[in-house]
Amino acid sequence: MFITTDQTVNLGTEVTVSLVLPDSSVQIRIRAVVVHARSLQEAISLGKPAGLGVRFLDLSETTLSHIEAYIRERMEADETPSAPLAKIRVVIVDDDPKFRELAAQAFRANLDEIQFAKDGFEAIAICLKNPPDIILSDVHMPRLDGWQLLRLLRARKELAQTLFVFTTSLSNERDRLRAYTLGVDDFLSKPYNLSELKAKISRLLARRNNQLTAKHLQGDLKQVSLASVLSWIEMEQRSGHLYVRSSIHGQFVISSGRIFHANVEKFERTEIQAAFQLLQLTEGEFEFVPGEVNTQDKLHLTTSQLLLENARISDEFQQQEDSISNNPDPNLF
Repeated sequence: MFITTDQTVNLGTEVTVSLVLPDSSVQIRIRAVVVHARSLQEAISLGKPAGLGVRFLDLSETTLSHIEAYIRERMEADETPSAPLAKIRVVIVDDDPKFRELAAQAFRANLDEIQFAKDGFEAIAICLKNPPDIILSDVHMPRLDGWQLLRLLRARKELAQTLFVFTTSLSNERDRLRAYTLGVDDFLSKPYNLSELKAKISRLLARRNNQLTAKHLQGDLKQVSLASVLSWIEMEQRSGHLYVRSSIHGQFVISSGRIFHANVEKFERTEIQAAFQLLQLTEGEFEFVPGEVNTQDKLHLTTSQLLLENARISDEFQQQEDSISNNPDPNLF
């Protein structure tokens, strides 16, 4: 367990942790030992919070029963039926009938309008006749594959904003970044379960309803890293703002592929510290909004130089953590 704090405590020190369960008055006190510490100076250089890593020394039956009761109570609350969603039009594109039927199950309970296509040609015909709210498409299909379908849809004004999800497992980050640049909204790896599909569709619909601006390059940091996005922007010599929304919010201001400015909201950071902190994020969303940039270069590094330095610092930190894991202090046990 990692505890965010600016206090310095020696490794091996025993502490008492007060665990407060969310939305609950239950407070559990557990004995623990400090096995890792990250100072404020290290945290700023790495773009991570300062604090202590602790290992629990005991979990009594009373403590476990409190946690189990809390989980059961929340599970029962989650089973309460929610209000029905507004009906949507869905096109499911896949040459495999098993996956077409699997995807359809996620929409039938809400009585959504569902149409099927075996390849991109059939999908285009359906979409032109009656534009859908969302398209779920496989990538590899006969005649017209998912890549070509995506290009054709985004080229038509009436379909450019339609939500598009690839239901496949693109194996490398380069393919996922390519899909984002072409206008895909998200990915769903096969095989998937219905709850995962429903959750993803709900998030996409909510995001679409909240967006008032035109569609930009945007995506999920679990699918594509910020380093890859910045490398693409540098290669394409783009200018604009790259917004990052995660546990922290921040942005990069970029001119002709070069990062001029970086900041993290609600935190005082130097330009380089803000850039490194944002680059450490592995969850959240990014959005690149092209436009003119009116600011001076405050980093004085090319994007490639910044990414190389971030990779070097990350590798050094990982080596330190691996060393601690492989060679624990014997006095701690």
